[in-house]
Amino acid sequence: MDRETLFSALERILFLPELTLLDSVLATELYLVGGTVRDAIAGVKPKGDFDLAANLAPDEILARLNKAGIPVIPTGLKHQTVMAVFPNSKLHVEITSLREKKQDGTIGVGTSIVEDLKLRDFTINALAFSFKEKALLDPLGGAVDIENKIIRSCNEPLERIKEDPLRALRAIRLASTLGYQIEPLTADAVKQSVGLLNKVSTERIRDEIEKILVGPRPRVGLELLLELNLLELCLPEIMPSVNCAQNRFHSADVFVHTLDVIDRTRDDLILRLSALFHDIGKPHTITIDEVTGDRHFFKHETVGAEITTSALSRLKFSNDINDATTALVRLHMRPTDCGVPGLRRLIRDTGELYLTWRELKEADTLATNVNQEEFIEHLKEFDERIAEIKKGPELSPLSALALKGKDLMAMGIPESPIIGVILRHLHEKVLDNPEINTKESLSKIIASDFANELK
Repeated sequence: MDRETLFSALERILFLPELTLLDSVLATELYLVGGTVRDAIAGVKPKGDFDLAANLAPDEILARLNKAGIPVIPTGLKHQTVMAVFPNSKLHVEITSLREKKQDGTIGVGTSIVEDLKLRDFTINALAFSFKEKALLDPLGGAVDIENKIIRSCNEPLERIKEDPLRALRAIRLASTLGYQIEPLTADAVKQSVGLLNKVSTERIRDEIEKILVGPRPRVGLELLLELNLLELCLPEIMPSVNCAQNRFHSADVFVHTLDVIDRTRDDLILRLSALFHDIGKPHTITIDEVTGDRHFFKHETVGAEITTSALSRLKFSNDINDATTALVRLHMRPTDCGVPGLRRLIRDTGELYLTWRELKEADTLATNVNQEEFIEHLKEFDERIAEIKKGPELSPLSALALKGKDLMAMGIPESPIIGVILRHLHEKVLDNPEINTKESLSKIIASDFANELK
């Protein structure tokens, strides 16, 4: 982006009503900083929320915003940050006091924007645009690094990471989402940061992993995690899949196949997590045929579901995300060439996750040695069969059986776990043939299949 276009883009941001109001209310040296400036230089449209740096102490920022009646979220005060909220426009603006390194090595409130920028994580983020001067400040050459697509630490890389070890993960996330390269000294510092990341909260690590996964280049992020020695710390469950050979249906090991599947998915968190974990059980279920030498991974989806549940719990993902991802991992081996009863069970078992399951199934299969044209044609037929089933009567849930538990007790079956066993048995029969969901037909099945329980 040429200089005139850049300054025009940044000035337009400064003239937003909310930022103009903040400039007036805070009445101090104010700077637009962070990703907005970086994106403007890269020619990327601003995402909507903005970061400002102010030459005021945090309590003074808070006091002036309160006096002006601007809603505030003070959750970042320990990091000298206040968030101003504008409900009408749904705009959030983070305002951080200028910082500087004190003589004792601690970081505190400062007065110089240049010193503040020197303390930031990477040069591409060490940029500011002055409200007053309408000038770009770039003391560390961040604009050149943006032009060359380089992630470079501000000053001494390991020292910057020691201040906040999450910066190691952030370097990988920025490289993968922006399509940049991490310069060698910064990459070496990331490699050395493994022990430091143990001090970072699980939630912060999870958030970076999530951003990598739903970003435009998740494969790059996962490859960098492995290359820079952080995969084992962040996702230890994935490590056994690295270099884990498969069978004649696959030309890649489990880890590379996983990356291939992720490449074929859209940026939905549950879908990407399911792709990441779908074959996580394979290294733990390997058997080798003594005659043919073929490798098999029987029930790897069941083992994988257990590992997935544990991994997502460890990373403190929500129960909803955990449950959905685990279900998709457990169901990802369901065939697409089964009979009508099997398709009914597939629709029943996937429920609201059916479309996501369908996307995962397609991505997983296309990442194998399958004939792609033939499989795409098969999927069309599969979709048509599913559509036909959905045109018919709605699949009967267990609760819609013509016979209930009370009916079974009236037939002389004692109240016990056997009631549930019988009802589930009847439900399977109904899925095979929905027309038998009548009291008369189901009673005949009980009389035939559970004669002992009726004695």
